[in-house]
Amino acid sequence: MNTIAVYDGFFAHLRPTILLLFMVLVGPLDPVPVVAQDPGSIVTDRPDQTESAESVPAGFIQLELGWVFTREENGNETQEIHSLPETLLRVGMGHGLEVRLGFSGFVFENQFATGESQQNTDTSETGDAEIGFKYELGGWSGGQVAFLGDISIPMGQSDFSNQYVDPSFRLLVAHSLGERLSLGYNIGVEDIRTKMKAPYTIALGVSLSNRFGAFIESFGAFGLTESLGASHSLDGGFTFLASDALQFDVNVGVGLNETAEDWFIGGGFAFRLPHKDQSPSLNRVPKSRLSRVTSRGEHESKRSADLP
Repeated sequence: MNTIAVYDGFFAHLRPTILLLFMVLVGPLDPVPVVAQDPGSIVTDRPDQTESAESVPAGFIQLELGWVFTREENGNETQEIHSLPETLLRVGMGHGLEVRLGFSGFVFENQFATGESQQNTDTSETGDAEIGFKYELGGWSGGQVAFLGDISIPMGQSDFSNQYVDPSFRLLVAHSLGERLSLGYNIGVEDIRTKMKAPYTIALGVSLSNRFGAFIESFGAFGLTESLGASHSLDGGFTFLASDALQFDVNVGVGLNETAEDWFIGGGFAFRLPHKDQSPSLNRVPKSRLSRVTSRGEHESKRSADLP
């Protein structure tokens, strides 16, 4: 497949949607309170799978970008996938509400087999997009609770698209375990119209310093439709807070059962606008990073093996 043609077709299809969403979402924002308020350090929804229970502050726009490489071996067949840029645009609307537009990236797949006859197949495709919202519900049992809802937009091709407009929902919970530790977990329902499953995540985050953070996480999904298997994975990573509005991250993980990918690695960054040129305060400990890498979980679910 011609990669340039894929790019051109994708942007031609997406341009009117982006323009409409920009006018609808950014138009109502009031620039006046942005100057007055201090939003604190950026809280992202990457690099882990656990969505944070905090929305973007009112009047701010946050963009999160990343790359992920996955590898899976099945007998003498090996599959390698690069996805980039995994994109999430978040717009703070106020009163604990944010609206979101995501894109799982361009997918570059390489499949090859070893043995008597070697085969190598390269594929370049686009992934799906999604639009949704996050709403902070308030406190619960000493923690913070939010609700996330989104709808997939079937823009991708082949195995990397859901092929349907499909709703998904998650309940997001976060607990502070002291000044430097935090615990986050998510439960929900995804791909309700197609291969419905119940995703779960639980992540422990730690602030190593005023700039560096780390996390370790268990995540996966249980199949809710007939013959759809469960998948379980473990990952961890680090974040670097370059300023209150800019964060870099890396992560690595492994699959814990046959339906999960064998291993994966990724990295990315996130920034918030309007940007105030301000380094992280030495007197303030940043929040532990609890978030997710969206599209890797989607790709993993598409390739989950059926139960016998």
